[in-house]
Amino acid sequence: MKIRTWLAWTALATSLAACSGSDSVVGATTDAAADVTADLGVLDVFDAPAPDVPTLDVAPVDVPVDAGFRCAQNTDCAGHAEGSVCDTASGRCVGCLPGADTCPAGQYCPPGANTCAPGCRDDIGCATPADGGVAGVRHCDTTTHQCVQCVGTDQCPVGTLCVGTLCVPGCSTAHGCAGAQACCDGACVDTLANIAACGACGRRCVTANGASACLNGACSIAMCNAPYADCDGDAANGCEADTQSDASHCGGCGTVCEARANTVTTCAAGHCAYACATGFADCDGLSSNGCEVDLRTSTAHCGGCGRTCAPPNATGTCALGACGVATCAANFGDCDGNAANGCETDLRSSTTNCASCGTVCPAPANSVPACVSGACLSTCTTGFDDCDGIPANGCETNLRSTLTSCGRCGLACTPANATGVCAASACGVASCNANFGDCDGAAANGCETDLRTTPGNCGACGTACSSGVCAGSACQPPRCDDHVRNGSETDVDCGGSCGACGLCAGCVMDSDCLAGTCSSTGRCTFRTTVDIGWYTSCQGPDRSGPLVRVASVPAGTYRITALPSGGDVWSTANPPSTGFQWFIPCDNLSVPSLATPGGVFYTSAAAAFAALPTTTATASFAGGDLVCAFRDSNCGDNQGNTRFTMERACP
Repeated sequence: MKIRTWLAWTALATSLAACSGSDSVVGATTDAAADVTADLGVLDVFDAPAPDVPTLDVAPVDVPVDAGFRCAQNTDCAGHAEGSVCDTASGRCVGCLPGADTCPAGQYCPPGANTCAPGCRDDIGCATPADGGVAGVRHCDTTTHQCVQCVGTDQCPVGTLCVGTLCVPGCSTAHGCAGAQACCDGACVDTLANIAACGACGRRCVTANGASACLNGACSIAMCNAPYADCDGDAANGCEADTQSDASHCGGCGTVCEARANTVTTCAAGHCAYACATGFADCDGLSSNGCEVDLRTSTAHCGGCGRTCAPPNATGTCALGACGVATCAANFGDCDGNAANGCETDLRSSTTNCASCGTVCPAPANSVPACVSGACLSTCTTGFDDCDGIPANGCETNLRSTLTSCGRCGLACTPANATGVCAASACGVASCNANFGDCDGAAANGCETDLRTTPGNCGACGTACSSGVCAGSACQPPRCDDHVRNGSETDVDCGGSCGACGLCAGCVMDSDCLAGTCSSTGRCTFRTTVDIGWYTSCQGPDRSGPLVRVASVPAGTYRITALPSGGDVWSTANPPSTGFQWFIPCDNLSVPSLATPGGVFYTSAAAAFAALPTTTATASFAGGDLVCAFRDSNCGDNQGNTRFTMERACP
């Protein structure tokens, strides 16, 4: 029995294999997407139950055990009872093969059965007379071989998605919506009117204090809830104005409560009301300028109308309604911290608050503290001073008795040639050194007099020498080498009974002087008169007269005096274009002021002399021989002479 059943199934498989001809169009691939052209509407797949595939009851076929038939191709199975398709693996003819499905429409070849079974294998098998036999209205689920509404979303109309095997309303990024609708969170939405997606997915219209609307993709206000109103026309902030409490829209849009300075403006039950802001007051009673005064900062109304803040010696400040000191006047300080009395302390003179509050001036030894112009000073008591500059030990020096600081710091009492003493702040002489005396009684110069050599105090104060010479504390007789003018001398150690005096020494007569001349002022001097003849002393090609020479003239400053004399005759022809001049022609003595102008000639010697700008001048002479002569290219027409005196000047 088992053998017969196996043989029967084998014969059936062979028969089915014979049906697998490759040129059959029943199993051809169909483009289902291209066939979906009709509007299916909502498909109720439950109206088309899956086909009932009956159980195959294959009767056993007796096949001789020794049958030697084997097919090699489908043509070998033509007309074969088991099928027209060759299963080349087994060499048997079968009804169908899964890889070469030759089953008629509405059937398919199950794997391993090799015989056609009811069910679809492609969308063509799902075409029905109801849709005109067009494939694609219904689709084949090749997994269950049942005709269904859809297998994938691309088989559903726009605006629907394939869920299970049904096209249901919905959308995705790849499968959008019909018309102007947008796909929002998987649903098709009209964004021109939907308040949950107004203008774009997720853009929900929310109207504060009112109801929303979406018009042409823009949020708008459908209506406001009383007492709110849309006064700014901006749908974004909804019905923003509370006309019962909004001071800008009090009682209705645009009804603004008048602004008043420093006031809190309120709208209550649709009516405007005003109150001063905290810290402000209406001190002038004018409603037009509101609460014009800040009581917290106004120095004229500090803490209340009319309360003036003006502390003494200070600039007042009003802070948080309390009067205080902003700045003190120069040199004053608020040292007690009491604003009521202002800056009560004069920092220039207070010894407990000198220059700044709390700075106490110290009071060191022998001193009285003082504050002068804001600086602490230690005013020493009378007779004391701070000579070491150390504040800590105060005024340590007694100026009344200290030799090193007698009367003032650093003033040492060390009188010359004496031992000093400081008494009542005055330096005095306690005793003189040997051979010295305090002859003028002035302690400042000590024992100023040397009693050994001073002629007026020789040996003792008040002992005067008539000779003017004191030596060894004894008066000496007059001498010509004692460096004192005494006896018959006209100057110190010269003149009179002593030798002749030098230049500028005192004299009485010419014989007192080495130079032989005593001036009218009583001073020894050198004086000479120089006479230069223009022709006789002419040095030129036609004459070489003798030089005028004054030997051994001392160096110094001389007073030169011009004397009336003849003048130089440049030419005797055609006066006055030529004529007389006056000047001093000496080689080593220049007196420019004792000369007539160059190039100017006078008709006579007297006229030339009268033309001199001055007849007396001062000139320096280096000492030695004075050499004078006239140097001319033609000496023959020269006449006259030049005369002058020169006298050594003394200080």
